[in-house]
Amino acid sequence: MAVIDEPVDAGSSTRIRKHLCFLVYDARSGSTMLAALLNRYRGIAVMPETQFPSRIIEQGCLPAERGQLPDFVGFLYEEPHFRALGIDRQALLGELGQCEFPLSLDNAIHAIAGVYFAEASPEAVVWVIKGGAALFHAQEIIDALPECRFLHIVRDGRAVFASKKRSVTTRGGVFTRTPFKAARQWRERVDRAEKLGRHLIHIRYEDLVLEPEQTLEALCEALGMSGRDCEVEKDLDAYANRIGREQRHLHENLSRGVLVERIEAWREELSAREIAVYEFTARSALQRLGYSPVTSDDRGVLPYLPVEYGRSVLETASNVTRDILTGRLLEKIRRKGILKKKL
Repeated sequence: MAVIDEPVDAGSSTRIRKHLCFLVYDARSGSTMLAALLNRYRGIAVMPETQFPSRIIEQGCLPAERGQLPDFVGFLYEEPHFRALGIDRQALLGELGQCEFPLSLDNAIHAIAGVYFAEASPEAVVWVIKGGAALFHAQEIIDALPECRFLHIVRDGRAVFASKKRSVTTRGGVFTRTPFKAARQWRERVDRAEKLGRHLIHIRYEDLVLEPEQTLEALCEALGMSGRDCEVEKDLDAYANRIGREQRHLHENLSRGVLVERIEAWREELSAREIAVYEFTARSALQRLGYSPVTSDDRGVLPYLPVEYGRSVLETASNVTRDILTGRLLEKIRRKGILKKKL
């Protein structure tokens, strides 16, 4: 993909369009570390985590006429992560107002990204939007933006689970305590990413940690960057300082850089039973990505599966109850597209 500013199409905002990438991942896979490392380069700018492209797709709420823009922008700001980006509402309204209506998904994404990056990193030639949910709407995004790329960072699923067990989400509670559920989530994301074909750029967390310079150089080359665009001009804090306050507790290790010791820490942090259940559930995906199972016989895990499945169901029920009590259930239902947001 050659990195060349695209001419502005009629009906789009007046900003020069850059090449768009979407950073996708399972939680606790090193995506924030990758984002901070990429953001150091002169030619790359990374937007902190937000799910706005997925929310727009799920709700089908692109405005048909300019008069609906205030409601559409209000919908965007309902997402806490989007509010944390600090985008000026009036500037966003003005940028979107220059687009042709009905507003298309590609023009919406470019206009929103353009307002953010004009302030954050105007010299960048590659814009990266960080948000794991985009992986579940990859085809819609590709249809709207045929030249976009998906940067998929993947980490050994067992290490991901070990991290999820001890990490508290922004909504309270840990990500998950059940290996069965964690393995299914990780496997599903791997399977989805592998279907992206030419749009996929695959990055292993372990390669990033053990060979950071070579891995990042290869990534810049895959993005078509060269010359001054590949120069490191910023430090990790340039990205870390833009992360919303409610998320910062999840990324306390960011300032310490890559941590080699975390690669194999899961071997001590997970029980033999947790490892066995996880590998039974995601064995094929682990092996495809070069993560060797430590268990050799799945038959020994069979007695544990009903119990682990039951724990997964109970955890889901507990999460639903919490969402009801906190008023977040309706938003999750909308995220599934069951209830559409009407402008």
